[in-house]
Amino acid sequence: MNNDLRLIKKYYGEDFAHLCRELFPILLEKEGLLFSIISKEFAYNKYLYTDLKDNYLIEEFKNYIYSLFDFERKKIITEKTPEELLFEAGYDLYECKTEEDIQSFKKYYAENEELCTFKGGRLAKCHVFFAVKKDVDKIKREEFTTPNREDEYSTSVLSIQFFKGIHNNVSIKSRYNHHVDNPDATYHNNLENIIPGLTDSFEVKYHLNVTNSFVNFDLDRYGYVRATDGKFYKFIYEVNGIYYCPNNMIIENGKINNRFSDKSRYLFLDHYILDMQRKMFVNYNYDNTSFIDTIPYIDKVEINLDKEHNKRKIIISCYSSKIEIIIDQFGRIVSYKNDLVTHIGHSFLTQNKVLETICLENLYTIGDNFLVNDINLREFYFPNVEEIGNNFLEDNKKVKKVNLPNIKKIGTTFISKNEIIDEVYAPLLEKVGSWFLFQNSALERIELPKLLEVDNSFLSHDKNLKKIYLPKVYTFGHFCFLECDSMDYLILPSTMYVGDNFFNNNRSLKSASFPNLIYVGHNFFKENRYLYHLDAPKLKITGCRFFNSNNQIYEEFLDQVNQEDKNFQYEILKKFNKYVDI
Repeated sequence: MNNDLRLIKKYYGEDFAHLCRELFPILLEKEGLLFSIISKEFAYNKYLYTDLKDNYLIEEFKNYIYSLFDFERKKIITEKTPEELLFEAGYDLYECKTEEDIQSFKKYYAENEELCTFKGGRLAKCHVFFAVKKDVDKIKREEFTTPNREDEYSTSVLSIQFFKGIHNNVSIKSRYNHHVDNPDATYHNNLENIIPGLTDSFEVKYHLNVTNSFVNFDLDRYGYVRATDGKFYKFIYEVNGIYYCPNNMIIENGKINNRFSDKSRYLFLDHYILDMQRKMFVNYNYDNTSFIDTIPYIDKVEINLDKEHNKRKIIISCYSSKIEIIIDQFGRIVSYKNDLVTHIGHSFLTQNKVLETICLENLYTIGDNFLVNDINLREFYFPNVEEIGNNFLEDNKKVKKVNLPNIKKIGTTFISKNEIIDEVYAPLLEKVGSWFLFQNSALERIELPKLLEVDNSFLSHDKNLKKIYLPKVYTFGHFCFLECDSMDYLILPSTMYVGDNFFNNNRSLKSASFPNLIYVGHNFFKENRYLYHLDAPKLKITGCRFFNSNNQIYEEFLDQVNQEDKNFQYEILKKFNKYVDI
């Protein structure tokens, strides 16, 4: 075997060595060349082949390596300054020399999309520039409903930052910041993608060394970050600009931090660092402690290796109880069991996408954004929880059964867009926020005997829902049961108020009973033509398009309802003003 391939196999794995033999036969003719190029660009990493293959990047990787071999010939030289080039591209360029200069650009960023740069101290680590489109005031955030990292709004204000040091790696930051993937790698951190020659112009005028930044290889969005040594490093989590990598390595502002490299002392659990010697968590520049707070005291830590599944079980002894955590080969938490915790704050494990099971037997309350990005959770066991905040399991796709025997209150966006839930047990539930079980195609029946108040988009787009039992609900918000088109009959004995678009686009319902209904909003049963019986003896006021496709029902209630009685509407809306405006 070629010596280059031996070294590649040793440091990057056998599959990657086979790939290199296939892709780079010419480079392998010169001993030492291929390994030199790869090891200069990629930190040692046995997962590189899998990441390239799974993300269909092999062809791009091949072109990238060959471009490095022919590096000098492809460099674009210019006599123009960055200011002149960016002016041609439609931007005004500003160099920030003081903290006040940086803060003056905060006005261009929407709420919750501000750069971390505005927190201060960035000039000690980076050269900071802002490029602002000349027509920036005409580019509105609300016109871009599906953000894209390279769309017109994203690139209308660019923060171009160069790390200080021998290699001035560039980071081009999106105007969206937290709402797109890898916002710190806009245009793939390639200045040439803004306008050709921009790399050379920055290097010449500002005496920078932008190593290879103009070679287009978009590995940043696939879990890699380039450090100041010029190499790509695989990372597992990125939190506030800090990258947590395998082998207990941290990269911050491009610099490698090996402070926690001693694996006999430090253990990474997601991006939390457990100091097993001091028996405490290191809160490394991360201000959310909702996970750490669930482990108030550590008496002993045991680690058991599961070689067959490449996982480790962590047993933490706390007082007389034991907390069990299972982590995968990357240190990501895949299972969590804790009988001590009674309350969980906001944003619990929000970075985690791989947790599969969680058991919190004595938990009573849960804050907002609980496992909000976890798509793989299959089972949770919270037998005593009474209150859940907003965005609970918002992106989850694998939970099939919801069992919450003591839950009383649930916030907005509860397990939204999960399409496989087929059973819900919540006998004590009294109040739910908007988007409750929104867009679930598997649920056919639901019984919530204690439920009193329902916000907007309740069970909306649950197209296979056939039966509901909601005997005590007295008020529904807007868009409830929207697109629910599988139900034959409906009985809501306590409902007094219904918001807009109730059962809009339902064409299957044939009989409905609302013995206490007083007010309905716009588009009540719009598009329904087959309802032959509606029991609503107390109905007084309807919005526009009341049974607009069913003349029989419309004419039956024509003399009973009043769409013009503003005084009566005002009295009704004093009770229900959270939903309707007149």
